[in-house]
Amino acid sequence: MTDQYLKIAEDYDRTFAQIAYRPFMEAFMLYRALGDVSGRSVLDVACGTGLYARQLRRRGAAPVVGVDISEEMIRVGRAHETVEDLGITYLVEDAAKLGVIGSFDLALGVYLLHYSPNEEVLRAMCRNIASNLKPGGRFLSYQFNPDVARTPGYYQQYGIGVQLPETLSDGDPFTFTLTIGEVVTPPLQVFYWSTATMEAALRDAGFATVNWAQPAVSPEGIEQFSQEYWQPMLDVPLCQLIECTKA
Repeated sequence: MTDQYLKIAEDYDRTFAQIAYRPFMEAFMLYRALGDVSGRSVLDVACGTGLYARQLRRRGAAPVVGVDISEEMIRVGRAHETVEDLGITYLVEDAAKLGVIGSFDLALGVYLLHYSPNEEVLRAMCRNIASNLKPGGRFLSYQFNPDVARTPGYYQQYGIGVQLPETLSDGDPFTFTLTIGEVVTPPLQVFYWSTATMEAALRDAGFATVNWAQPAVSPEGIEQFSQEYWQPMLDVPLCQLIECTKA
């Protein structure tokens, strides 16, 4: 997989300040599902620049390990450690080829599974994550909704442009862009996976439960932007949170 984020790694953290969807919906749902992480070991797969890894470490998680296929994203994550030494370990790793690097209580995969270009890679990612979790460990994945809206420009008011073909089948590529302030990223490629295919891959990897969380927006997000603003995203969310528990 090519490093699509090479040119935007420095700006990636700005998406939380410039794209309200990320803090008020994505992060809100994720932190609510995680609950108290004090003393919990965390593996952050596809950690990007380490934003969630840093937040969970500040909330008491330890140890925290972040892995990402992008060398540039990991470079930025490590640079953060020189400013604020949180003791996070960052590794350049491909989730589809990840060996056993520990036994963790929690694993994150925020924007991970939809980068699988074929079902073999999808299943390898799920197996590798499961193999790094303790029995009963939890995996939280946040990724493109299999029923993503097909209406052109549906998510544009949230700073996200999605370019979809007329029909989508498992493994089909599509692209999206992010508007970060005045900057629009180049098209970033991901791959479509149906609910049934993802659930099968997760269960076959050893996850006993696979639950899809209902979309939600934080009270702060509603207060700042209004219920009307968020309703299209709640009706047809761009992404969904998947909560899994290892057998």
